[in-house]
Amino acid sequence: MVKLNWFRGKSLGLALIYLGIMGIYQLLFMVLAQYGLQIGSRPIIILVPIGVILATFYSVIILFETNTTMIQYRQKMKYKNKKKKKKKVSSKQAFLSAISVLWKNTYIRPIFYTVIVFATVFGLSYWVCTLFVEEISSVFVLADNIGAIGCILFANYFDQTTNKKVK
Repeated sequence: MVKLNWFRGKSLGLALIYLGIMGIYQLLFMVLAQYGLQIGSRPIIILVPIGVILATFYSVIILFETNTTMIQYRQKMKYKNKKKKKKKVSSKQAFLSAISVLWKNTYIRPIFYTVIVFATVFGLSYWVCTLFVEEISSVFVLADNIGAIGCILFANYFDQTTNKKVK
């Protein structure tokens, strides 16, 4: 199993890049809260997303380590090399293959997973919280925190299932 030392060596730069990307992603939700939901409380707009940034950053790191572990495991496995026939590629298939190259990138995949899981859990929890809580700022705080917790739980589940496969 690969466990990187994130605060020394080459991994520190990658960790700071992931932290910045999650900060920019959370900035979108801060703008949504400020202007879309008309929440004007500075602690809610600034302090709560800092914790969410750290939680999503941690889940990206877990997913990255899990991805690298699985890639190393697959490289150790010997697969039969099959010869593929060359086919003509249409422009639609070329576009989809370009997107799949991005999706298969080891460095980008954890960000995609985290962004998708956070947005989904945030949206669902925001919708459910509006049914039970009347104050919009409380709904935003609850949805933001539930989204962050959902990301961490997803990353830990993904890590555990990968570790079961590798061992």
